[in-house]
Amino acid sequence: MEVREKKHIQRNLSELVSNTIWNTTCISALLETGVFGDDDIAILESIPDQRMRILKFYQLIMTKQNSYQHVISMLEKGQQSGAAKILRALNDDLFSTQFEQQARLCSTSETDKNTRTNPQPIARSKQSSLSVRFDVDIPTRLFTGRMKELEELHEMLQQSKNKPAVVSQMASVAGLGGIGKTELARMYIQQYSEEYNNTVIWISAETEETLTESFRRLASDYLKLTLENIDGKEKHQKSLIDEVYKWFEHKTCLFVFDNAESNEDLKKFLPLQVPYPPFVLITSRDREWSFGVKMLELNEMDELDAVVFVLTGLEIQDQGQHGIAIQMVKTLQCFPLALSQAISYIKQQQMLQTYSIGHYLEEYKSCSERLLSCDIRPAALSSYTETTFTTWKLTTNLIFENKECGKEAMQMLNMISYFQPDKIPTKLLLKGRMGSVRRC
Repeated sequence: MEVREKKHIQRNLSELVSNTIWNTTCISALLETGVFGDDDIAILESIPDQRMRILKFYQLIMTKQNSYQHVISMLEKGQQSGAAKILRALNDDLFSTQFEQQARLCSTSETDKNTRTNPQPIARSKQSSLSVRFDVDIPTRLFTGRMKELEELHEMLQQSKNKPAVVSQMASVAGLGGIGKTELARMYIQQYSEEYNNTVIWISAETEETLTESFRRLASDYLKLTLENIDGKEKHQKSLIDEVYKWFEHKTCLFVFDNAESNEDLKKFLPLQVPYPPFVLITSRDREWSFGVKMLELNEMDELDAVVFVLTGLEIQDQGQHGIAIQMVKTLQCFPLALSQAISYIKQQQMLQTYSIGHYLEEYKSCSERLLSCDIRPAALSSYTETTFTTWKLTTNLIFENKECGKEAMQMLNMISYFQPDKIPTKLLLKGRMGSVRRC
C-alpha cells in the first residue's frame, strides 16, 4: 500500500469505522473468523453514543492486533478491498500510536459516561453542589460558525434569569430538518454549561414515547427515583415528571427537548407549573407553540462558514482548491445536511479512486437534471428539499450500484428507515450479514 494511501486511511479512520457499510463488513468478517466474539459485540451494543462506540472499537481492536492476516485474505477474496485496506494498515502498525491515544481517551470518556448513565444514588443533601449531565453528546468536530446565533440564543434564555416567570426561561430553535438545530444546541451546551451549574438534561422529544422513556431513564437510572407507588403499581406519568422537576428544585439547570414534534405531547412534559423551573431549550421544525416561548429561526450557513466547513471536512489545505469549494457551497446553497452528505460522499469515493469536488459537482448536475425531467417529481419542491434530495439520491445510487452488495444494502436501508434511528439493535443487522460476508 502506498504511503499516501495509508495516510488517507489514517486521517479518515473515524469516518470509516462509523460508516455503516465499512463497520458492518469489518466486524462481520471478524465475527466469522472468530477474532471478534459475541461478548465483543455485546460491549459495542451497550454503548448508545456513536463516538463512544467508535472509541471502544479502537480499544477492542488493540487487543486483537496480531490476528488480522487471515481476515484480510478472506476480505480480498470477497472483493472487499476497502475493508481489507483498513485491517492491513492495522497489521502494518500504522495506527499503533493513534489507537493508543484513542484507547486512553475511550477509557476516560467511558468513565465519565458510566457516571452519567449508571450512577450511584445521589444524596439529596448533596444536590446543590453536584452537577448533572444526562444524555448530553458533544457537537460534531466539523461544527463551524453560528457564533451570532449562539449569542442570540444565550441572550433569549438569560434575559430574565433572576425573574420568577416561567415562560421567560424558555427558548426554541426552529428550522428545517438537517439545518443544524441539534448541533447548535450541543455547541451551546459546550460553551455555556457553566451558566447552568454544568447541569444539563437532554430529552429526546420526537414522540410521547421517547419523552416518556427519557424521563423514566433519568428518574430511575440517574436520580434513583422509584417508578412504582407504595402499592407496587406504576406511577402516573405526571407524578413521575413532577418528581423529576422536584429533584432539581432550587438548582440552576438546563433541560433540552430535542426534535420536538407534537405541541400537545411536549406540553405534558414541560415545567409549566413548576414553582422553581429550570431553563428550557427546545429544538423543533415547528414554529408555533400553544405556550409562550421565544424563538430563534435557524437558516442556512453563512457562505464563508460553509466554505470553511467543506475545507475542514475534506482536509483541503491547497488554496488553489478554494474556488471549487466555493462553487460547491453555492451549488448546495449552504445547507448543512447537503454539505455533510457531499463531504461523506467525496471522502468515500476518495477511498476507492482519485476523486475531487469537481467530479462530485458533475455527478450532482447530472443527477439533478434527471430529477427535473422525472415525470413523478412533485411540482412544488422547495430549493432545500430538491438540494438535499439530490445529494441523498447520489449516495443511494452509489450504494445500489455496488454489484456485490448494493441490493442487500438498499433493502437494509429501506427496513431501518422504519426504526427509531438511535435504538436499532446492531446485533440483529450483524447476524443477518454473517452468512454472506464471503460473497459481499
